[in-house]
Amino acid sequence: MSEFERRNFLIWAAGSAFAFLTVGSSPARAALGALAEQDKGKKPGDPKDPKKGTESKPASKPADNSKSKDKEIAPGDQTDGSYVLDPDNPPKVDIKTKGTPGGNYVKLGNDTVFVAQSTDKKHWYAVSAICSHKACAVSFKNDEIVCPCHGSKFSTTGKVTKGPAKDDLAEFKTEEVKGKAGKKFVKISKK
Repeated sequence: MSEFERRNFLIWAAGSAFAFLTVGSSPARAALGALAEQDKGKKPGDPKDPKKGTESKPASKPADNSKSKDKEIAPGDQTDGSYVLDPDNPPKVDIKTKGTPGGNYVKLGNDTVFVAQSTDKKHWYAVSAICSHKACAVSFKNDEIVCPCHGSKFSTTGKVTKGPAKDDLAEFKTEEVKGKAGKKFVKISKK
């Protein structure tokens, strides 16, 4: 027997042994036989169950109560990508500020957002926390977003009202929501 014939024989023997061990063994054969028997007479895409002869129905989904108005909301990151702020217990965000911010900083994904409440306590505002001029952290004074570093001013929607900044701040959506025992939180999300 030549070296070539010997190698071919060994490859054939190894393949046969593998096939016997995986498909030819009695437990595997029994399982394959049961599957083949179950699918007998069933065409691809045919929804009928051959055992019952009736239409099979998909399992129904459990009721989704996640949108319930009565669900208690906890502060922090939410599954929908938003952030819920507890104004009485704001998160610690690593940002350097100059002076008193007059609001809170939160992380919304990769964005650092500045959240402030109007002086009449009727509205919440959320804009990018970083000034578009020289990247200083903004603050809130007299219902206006201000940059304490160089004096830029922005409306509560992030529009530049006074330079040197030329670019507006990104605005975020705010919504007052209720948490435990009716406590008021602020939900911040992208517009």
